[in-house]
Amino acid sequence: MTHQTQAAPTPLPKRRNSGLDAMRALAALLVVAIHFGGTRIGTDAESLTSLIVNAEVRVAVPLFFMFTGYYYESMVARGCFGHHLRKLLTMAVGATLLYFFYELALSWHNGSLNSFLGELLSVDSWTNWLIFNNVWFASHLWFFYAAVYALFVMRFFDIIKLQRWLPALAAMLLAVMWVSIDVPQNYYTRNFLFFALPYMVLGRWLQSAKMRQRLNSFSRRKLLAMLTVGLLLVAGETIWMALSRQPLSPMRETFAGTLICAICLFELFVRCPNESGRLWHFSQLVGRKYSAYIYILHIIVGHRIAGFFGTDSLCVAIFISVPVIFIISLFLSYLYVDWMKPRLKH
Repeated sequence: MTHQTQAAPTPLPKRRNSGLDAMRALAALLVVAIHFGGTRIGTDAESLTSLIVNAEVRVAVPLFFMFTGYYYESMVARGCFGHHLRKLLTMAVGATLLYFFYELALSWHNGSLNSFLGELLSVDSWTNWLIFNNVWFASHLWFFYAAVYALFVMRFFDIIKLQRWLPALAAMLLAVMWVSIDVPQNYYTRNFLFFALPYMVLGRWLQSAKMRQRLNSFSRRKLLAMLTVGLLLVAGETIWMALSRQPLSPMRETFAGTLICAICLFELFVRCPNESGRLWHFSQLVGRKYSAYIYILHIIVGHRIAGFFGTDSLCVAIFISVPVIFIISLFLSYLYVDWMKPRLKH
């Protein structure tokens, strides 16, 4: 009797880590701070401080991409990769339509309808959208299209059995982005290839058994020390750029220290899925159910109410404007997810 050798069973996918849901809530708050944190271009003390704050909070978007990469293999193993892809596309198209009609109404009200329609009919606008993920009337939506494209690229590398080369490719792409400060339009590097894909690959790499073993050798104290080093590197790079470039344009989307900050923050949240406290559980709920919608809606909310707080004070922007925009965006997300969306399904 011949005995057939059976293949080893596929490991069960990882259970969802609620600590990473709390991380998504923090990332959503930091995204609001990126856009409405009172950034000012200049070399005076408050301008430099605002530039440093803006540079530090830009760790938010890498964290979102790393979250997707961390669960990539789990999605494939459970057979829900296509479902997640359709969900991202649905959110991208829905958010694009929302901002299209919003900007159309604004341009009509402001008397700039011809300019808006001209952009709509421009070949450059569509090229930048389809290739570089830059939606000209809602630039923050690049995230969703970049995520979709990057997932396709990772799946393609899996199909052709070259996924082992992804970490090297990610490192090369990040290096290219870091040295491309003189590129005039930041969407040439803020897209699926130079931004989304490297950080998704990083998240996937952090989930691997070999990397988990290495990271477990680092205590929380060491991770916090490395996070501090990363923050200092980002601050130093920002100050150097501000003092050596007049004016400081364009702003970097990511910094040399951002990679260190992203890895340390991600690992710290991975290790605390069972923390107690009402605020912690609330942040997990916000990250799991509403963070993506906060990301979508905060631009409209910010444009509508930011003028009430003024733009002269960095403290007002950080401690009043940003939290208020976040809370209102969260409330609108709650209304859509828990009230409007179920009724639309029925």
